[in-house]
Amino acid sequence: MLSAFALLVAASGLSDPMHIVTLRQDVLGATQPLDLRVHPPLPATGSTLDPPTTSDGTFFNAAGGAAGTNSLQWVFPADRNGDGKDELVVVQRKAAKSGDYFRVLLYGPPKTLDGSVGSAIASSKGKSAGNAVGENRVVLAGAIDHDGNGKSTLFLVREALDGTQFLELRTLPAKKNKKVGAVFASDATFGSVADANVLGCGADVDGDGDEELVVLRRTPGQPDRLLVFEPPTIVGGETGDPIASDLDVADGGLTNLALGRTDREGDGIDELMLLRTAMLQGRSMHVFKAPAFPAGDIGAPLFAASDVSPFGATLVAVHAFGLDGFVPPPPPSPPANLSGSYTASMTHLVNGELESLPIVTALNGSQSGTQFSLLLPSFNPLSGKYTLAQKTVDWPATAVGLNVLATGASYSLIYGQGTVSIQNGKVVIEGIYGGKKFPQGGGMQTVTGGIYRFVRQ
Repeated sequence: MLSAFALLVAASGLSDPMHIVTLRQDVLGATQPLDLRVHPPLPATGSTLDPPTTSDGTFFNAAGGAAGTNSLQWVFPADRNGDGKDELVVVQRKAAKSGDYFRVLLYGPPKTLDGSVGSAIASSKGKSAGNAVGENRVVLAGAIDHDGNGKSTLFLVREALDGTQFLELRTLPAKKNKKVGAVFASDATFGSVADANVLGCGADVDGDGDEELVVLRRTPGQPDRLLVFEPPTIVGGETGDPIASDLDVADGGLTNLALGRTDREGDGIDELMLLRTAMLQGRSMHVFKAPAFPAGDIGAPLFAASDVSPFGATLVAVHAFGLDGFVPPPPPSPPANLSGSYTASMTHLVNGELESLPIVTALNGSQSGTQFSLLLPSFNPLSGKYTLAQKTVDWPATAVGLNVLATGASYSLIYGQGTVSIQNGKVVIEGIYGGKKFPQGGGMQTVTGGIYRFVRQ
């Protein structure tokens, strides 16, 4: 039974920002497994995805891998049981003499870095998820919470021999080797081979608790169109005209590769994510507000990450989407001893102008008991008391002299408390500083907003 607090949160539409899943594939080894990464929620500023908190570098390597005989066709998030935590849904194409068909498998996200999604927690039985060839073949699959009850259902777009596409809503398998549920809502005319539904997802774009069906349609010789529909509610129903749309989401020579949803702020209103590329460019992830009305405009990206797959990379992104309800593992505790060799980087403002000091390497850090000292060339030793429980280093509030030949200046700096963490497997000590700069020609300038970062090698 939900507590009163949980009910209040659910009713208010508040939630946590979604984590971000990226899937990457080796372009030089098409039969290699996919690299699945779960990143922290999108940062409020900047244009870079944060490093993953968990990952599975051998995701879905079944019978030939991501592009083998039994290839992975679609991956998307779904909350099959309404617990507020998304699973990863894989739709796999299975080879058969009687005609290829699709199989649906559900996995939990990886729990550690370089971990594994483990075994499937649910899967479809036989050909109940639809055929991959011939009449009424499945051409698109995804998940949608069509009625706001917290449980995702499977949507399938299928194509008749005459090129007509139609939409079905069905229940996901609840356990292993269970049939996909019967069709409970449908639209018999939902696009066509000439106006094809190529990408799609469920997303609550208006924050009312019910997800809308968002599809990207592609017509030869025309720009990609992003359309938002109310899903059908009965068998033989219809989606009707789009309630919102953007009739050109391929401007600037961009090619749309994948469509997903995320909730960046945790306000219950989903944003849309497009994985894109362009000639002689890498693959970027763009996050937009959904269009608000028919023939509307998604506008400029709220967030754009160009580092998902840089140009020339052999491991390229093939999908990205938000993962709701993911609970990351607790960060690893800093080691009991900080001794080792460190690299130091320092950035600050001098009279309001940004300045970075040259990176200093091979710094000797030593610890005796809870006393930690770091000796830097041209510095007085920095030393402080390290407390494991608080994960902090208390630097003494005394001036530290520094002579940086590259800038022809001397500095007198006072370091504040440092925080110790493990980042990408390395010990990192970070904190703030301030002080004075004495240029070679004389005078004194104020150093503010200093950020130091010591990384153990």
